[in-house]
Amino acid sequence: MFNKKEILEAFIKAGEEKIRQLKISLKRTQQTARESPGSNVSHSDTMKFQSSNLALGIQKRILEAHEALISLKKISPYDAGREIVTEGSIVGLKNTDTDEVIVYLIVIRGGGEFIEINKQKILSISITTPLFSAIRGKKKGDKLFFNGKNLEIISVQ
Repeated sequence: MFNKKEILEAFIKAGEEKIRQLKISLKRTQQTARESPGSNVSHSDTMKFQSSNLALGIQKRILEAHEALISLKKISPYDAGREIVTEGSIVGLKNTDTDEVIVYLIVIRGGGEFIEINKQKILSISITTPLFSAIRGKKKGDKLFFNGKNLEIISVQ
């Protein structure tokens, strides 16, 4: 139903772009920290301290994004015959009340990223999410009630 290779490539591209943008932000923040007066120049100005802390946070996000990207690249686009939902699966879930379909890519690290391919929303979710816990081990055709919604698994890849 969905092209797993195309979906993985799109998420990888988005992950690489996220890292690129974070690195740009890190450089700007580090530059601001270098150029800001220190406490020995201005007792009331904490811009250097705040920028340095912000840079540390951005560095942490870059590391997390790298780990998520490495994990994403390990997912095989050629998992033929996969029938049950597990990490690395692409799962189509249909809200049976509204007929809305959302496709999920189950990832080990990261998650929360959103792409659109051919007008189809695809969201990456981590194996630590409640939704994954609810659909883990299920297969196409299984129905469940989750978060106030009646859902049906319409595809597993």
